[in-house]
Amino acid sequence: VNHRVKLTMESEDLHALDKAYTRLALLLPKVRILISRDVMMSSSEVHNAPQSTDPRKEIGWLLTKVSPGGVSSLLPPSLCSKIGHTLSMFERAYQEYEFQEVCVAFNGGKDCTVMLDLLHSYLVHKGHDFSQQKLQVLYVVCSKPFPEVETFVDESVSRYSLNLVKMEDKMQNALCQLKTSHPQFKAIMMGQRHTDPYCAKLSDFSPTDNSWPEYMRINCLLDWSYMDVWMFLRIMSIEYCPLYDIGYTSLDGVEDTEENPHLAVSTEMQLLTGQPCVTGGYQPAYMLANEEHERAGRSTS
Repeated sequence: VNHRVKLTMESEDLHALDKAYTRLALLLPKVRILISRDVMMSSSEVHNAPQSTDPRKEIGWLLTKVSPGGVSSLLPPSLCSKIGHTLSMFERAYQEYEFQEVCVAFNGGKDCTVMLDLLHSYLVHKGHDFSQQKLQVLYVVCSKPFPEVETFVDESVSRYSLNLVKMEDKMQNALCQLKTSHPQFKAIMMGQRHTDPYCAKLSDFSPTDNSWPEYMRINCLLDWSYMDVWMFLRIMSIEYCPLYDIGYTSLDGVEDTEENPHLAVSTEMQLLTGQPCVTGGYQPAYMLANEEHERAGRSTS
């Protein structure tokens, strides 16, 4: 028997309410969550919300609730606005470029997983036939990738109906190769955020630098925060790389990445707090308290 539990959160400060909800949602198990707030959904909308266990069907419904202008949805207004902006970028991308002229940069990380999932759901919502045209995805393999990342990328190929272009080289060299092997590509959708290295001054649509192969970079998540990404993945029950559940917060190669030290906890702390933690003493990535420490497990070399 399925039961629904209603939890009401109230505050005169909408920002504080969203922040409190985000923390609560990340602490809850990875299950289907419906948000009931007057400013977001009517009671009838909550009652009629789909109960499918397929995240893409649920997000398909979400897309009917979120427009590029930003309207009510399953998620808090601050994140709804960012989702709406991302959807508007998809809309613009396919107005300016043919479907076959766009590829998606995907390396199995959390940010590009959000972008890919939203893009796939957007295309489903638009009636795209993936049996006729699969999404073109570029996977630039880092030096000595984690086996878990490789497995997750392979699973994503099937999950999202992808045509995977896999290259083992530095990004700049890989794009040079891409120009030769896939000359039809003119734009690349990317999942960088403003807090990522060298991304602070990027705009939504940014041409590559002069020394790089000529492409239009479509930066779909620039204004998303670390917690925005995890809130979307967790609440919408999106599959993500399992390394994030064992203390990793930012992924590169095996030799350049380790568990985030800011997620390390003692056995005593686990027993006292009851917080989700894996054997070995690291909390999941979504438990990181300070977003500025996102890359603390990455090599500085």
